[in-house]
Amino acid sequence: MAHPVTASSTSSLFLIEHLQAVTEQLSAASTTGEVLGSVLVSLRETLADASGTLLLLGPSGEHLDVGPAGGEETGRRSVWTGGPLNHADPAGDALLRREALYFGRHAELVQTYPELAGRMNLTAPDVNLPVPSGNVPGASAALPLVLEGRGIGTLMVDFREPHSFAPEEKGFLRTLAALCAVALGRVRLGEELEARVAARTAELEAQSRSLQEERTALDAFVAYQEAVGDERDVQALARQAIQVLRASLPHVSAAYYELDGQLWKARAWSGELSDEMTRQIRCGVPLDAPDFAEATRSRAAVFADGWNAGPNSLSGSTLPGTPMSGAVALVPLLTGNELHSLLAVGTPQAHIWSERERAIVRAVTRGLALTLERSAAAAALDRTQHYLKVAAENAPILLFATDARGVFTLSEGRLLEQLGLRPGQAVGQLATALFAREPDLREGRRLAQALDGEIAHDLTHFESSGVSLESWFIPVKDSSGAVTEVVGVSLDVTERLETQRRIERANAELRRSNEELEQFAYVASHDLQEPLRTITSFSQLLITRYSGQLDPRAEVYVRQISEGTGRMAQLLQDLLAFARVTSGAGALVEVDMNTVLAQVVQDLHARTQQTGAAISVGDLPRVRGDASQLRQVFQNLIGNALKFRDPQRPSVIRVEAVPDGANVRFSVRDNGIGIEAEFFGRIFTIFQRLHGREEYEGNGIGLSITRKIAERHGGEVWLDSEPGAGSTFFLTLPAASDL
Repeated sequence: MAHPVTASSTSSLFLIEHLQAVTEQLSAASTTGEVLGSVLVSLRETLADASGTLLLLGPSGEHLDVGPAGGEETGRRSVWTGGPLNHADPAGDALLRREALYFGRHAELVQTYPELAGRMNLTAPDVNLPVPSGNVPGASAALPLVLEGRGIGTLMVDFREPHSFAPEEKGFLRTLAALCAVALGRVRLGEELEARVAARTAELEAQSRSLQEERTALDAFVAYQEAVGDERDVQALARQAIQVLRASLPHVSAAYYELDGQLWKARAWSGELSDEMTRQIRCGVPLDAPDFAEATRSRAAVFADGWNAGPNSLSGSTLPGTPMSGAVALVPLLTGNELHSLLAVGTPQAHIWSERERAIVRAVTRGLALTLERSAAAAALDRTQHYLKVAAENAPILLFATDARGVFTLSEGRLLEQLGLRPGQAVGQLATALFAREPDLREGRRLAQALDGEIAHDLTHFESSGVSLESWFIPVKDSSGAVTEVVGVSLDVTERLETQRRIERANAELRRSNEELEQFAYVASHDLQEPLRTITSFSQLLITRYSGQLDPRAEVYVRQISEGTGRMAQLLQDLLAFARVTSGAGALVEVDMNTVLAQVVQDLHARTQQTGAAISVGDLPRVRGDASQLRQVFQNLIGNALKFRDPQRPSVIRVEAVPDGANVRFSVRDNGIGIEAEFFGRIFTIFQRLHGREEYEGNGIGLSITRKIAERHGGEVWLDSEPGAGSTFFLTLPAASDL
């Protein structure tokens, strides 16, 4: 009788807790075996019937090999033994497809991969077969291990009984596989670093095999590398270096220095130093101390066989050493080409440094320098990876890279979903082939430009999804200048472009509407003048011919008609002037504002004499503008200052100008009646008046024309005013040199 297929009742919270636990375990794993052990323990604790097998891609990339043994229960052995990487078995198939595969019954597995029947001693697949016996799994899952878009292996998870994979279990298994891949990548990186260290150690051993001193130095170097392990803390690394030195050279003392302003200050030291010596080296050695300065300048080790502390500002003791003399080695530590720190080694008595001792000091300090450099590089890599991960997961961007053939090697980011792609799906595909149906991409012009060595930038529209991207393509070159790959980033600008198009349409509509309105105002004001002149003529004829013949009431009516038509004529003239700001405008040319203001002052001479006003004009720069319109602007501003003067004091008007970036800011200041702040906006509206006609003449259009002329010149007009004290009107115009 066949066993029933069981559905997991594992809760999502339970799985999440175990994922958190296994994440912590994997972060501490330092070998492939430890990684697999943590994964298998997590499988057993979360899915009680599960066991696992790790298949890793071999160096050739064409074969899957069984990873370290682990996780096998008593009497239960894995059926997965590795083999060629192909689609004939689930491990290879899942890795090639970059997709997790799930098989609830063994019959489904064999039905999908018939070649497995012989390997597992099964008959032809049949969904009604009983639960297999022995080592044959009742259900299986093949989980590809992918790191940075590159397949590294497959995690096979097996169950004794048929099993129904719940969605949360699938999510758990995929996440577990991803964590496993990251951990394996980190382990491999560590192994590669260790391999580099080992290779360097082997090279040094080969070079110094004939000399016992150099062999000892290499032993000290290796001892230090083993001691530091994965340590990244700088002071801890320095203490390890000091311990290794003391182990190889028991008769020396040592201290590690870092530059702090103009002082070399000790950050770590050997424990046998006296309290007074410790205090001195912690307080610091001046940057210009002779031997320290020499090591800093030469960037090379300084070995002093007879050393006096006094000239190096360490009174009362050598560093480290006896009260007056000893031997000292000062070795600068470089990371890249930059001076990072300094290691000082000393003996208590005057001493001649042997080749063996020199080799040991150099080897340990070289090991410390390499470790410091590796630590800094690892920290920088961690930061970069963290920043990229956060950006790719949260910002609407796409990170991508291709090789020199244009084949994707990286494709990550939140935008992938909008393009209909999964993370990593593009990896291994030719860029032009992947987007062959996209007109903006199928020719790959920008990618080709980057592959030719130029940084390229483009806006790309995806017709299939309606998404628009702004992309940058940056070539990466090797030491010979050849492009080895292209990296890039894309931003989603769909909404920005649509907003820009809406603004452009609105601006076009606004321009059309303004043109129609200006044309209407011009035509209306022009055409209305003829019937108005007729009314005026007949009213004047009535007054001329029938004066004295009409009754008093009729004469009042005729006079009101005449006055009304006069006001109407002025309004039409003002409206026509307002419309002509644009329709009748001249070209913008270089204008001497001193000449313009001189003309304005001359135009207003009669009113100035009549009111007793004083007008002063400062030295004004040249601007770009329409001289006729600018003359009208300042006539309006100065004319208003004369009109709205304070009758209790003589009117004083001052015109000045100052540079304002690419513009010139003009000011017209008066000591008139002033304006309440609440009316600052209203006074620039056409036909808006703050006073009655019986108080001040005019139709309230002068400032409206002023603002329109300023806007036509690309400037603006505003004011600052205090009632009873006066007003200052400001106007910006483009400077002559900037247009």
